[in-house]
Amino acid sequence: MRSIKAYSVPGDAIAAAALWRTTGFDWVMLAPSCLDSPGTAGLLSAIRGEGLRWSAIEPVFLADEGTVAHAGTVAHGASGESELSIGESGLPLIAEWVRFACPSKVAHARRVEERLRAHAELAPDGMSLDFARFWQFWERVPENAKGDSLRSGCFCPDCRADRASRGFGGAGAPGGNLAAAADSSAEADISAWRRDVVERRIAALSSLARGLLPGVVLGLHTVPWGAEEYGGAITRVLGQDIAALAPFVDYLTPMAYHHMVGRDPEWIGRVAADQAARSGLPVVPCAQTAPAYAGRELPAGEFIAAAEAALRAGGGSMALYRHEDLAASPEKAAALRELFAARPEEERS
Repeated sequence: MRSIKAYSVPGDAIAAAALWRTTGFDWVMLAPSCLDSPGTAGLLSAIRGEGLRWSAIEPVFLADEGTVAHAGTVAHGASGESELSIGESGLPLIAEWVRFACPSKVAHARRVEERLRAHAELAPDGMSLDFARFWQFWERVPENAKGDSLRSGCFCPDCRADRASRGFGGAGAPGGNLAAAADSSAEADISAWRRDVVERRIAALSSLARGLLPGVVLGLHTVPWGAEEYGGAITRVLGQDIAALAPFVDYLTPMAYHHMVGRDPEWIGRVAADQAARSGLPVVPCAQTAPAYAGRELPAGEFIAAAEAALRAGGGSMALYRHEDLAASPEKAAALRELFAARPEEERS
């Protein structure tokens, strides 16, 4: 699999699909914004016309427009019920664009299932489950951050009740003191509950997808943290237990955006090796094309070094974030074409 992610319908879908094929991609991952658009039919026709396969990216816990609209002024501290994940302060967890839905709100879970059903009708070759975790703006977590500084949700009454009903304890402090719910005596139970929530949701969506589309190829986007990094925060804080989630998908796509998090390109291989060892699954590392949050440019040479590292780590497979950036950089597209051509088809995992 050599896949490129797209987050908007290209102005010229035929030209975009031709660029993907001639560069050397054989797969496209499409965000909901590409699949719920007047241009969807034309885009899918162009993809199929170039002989490419495609996946629907399904954001599992990311707050959709319905969730944010329902939250209304609650997100700014007004009284009322929010569908957003609630932090220890009692307010919704919001950092720039990063807003997650409360995992106990049935309405949001139903909207996700309805979206998956709608996308299944488009007959994708695969589905890629994204945002399958609890809230955290991981892209901005510095390398030297302390694990105990990373907090997450959700501490709303519904989630506290769910923890208690499932025997995880940590239902919340007496009198509604949410901050006290995360003390050392309750944190282990809350962390176990987070892992259980994510596993149950991924199991349900995997079953639904495979029932609707027998033979569908299922992927899981993962946060690029090692098992022990930040004090085991990938499972402790995010609830993304890679070993537990592996049985429900066919491959992993760690978002190994080295430039974004200030690492060297070879770090991509270390991330992939760690997640392959924990999951026993094929790993398709995702590299980035353009800078984000880093405050410096991503030169073409460093971009290709990262793509090379991703290809090596993926046994010839990799993903790329994202079309919108690659289309704006003919130099990087040409260099990537040469790199792909140097790695023959039979080398791919």
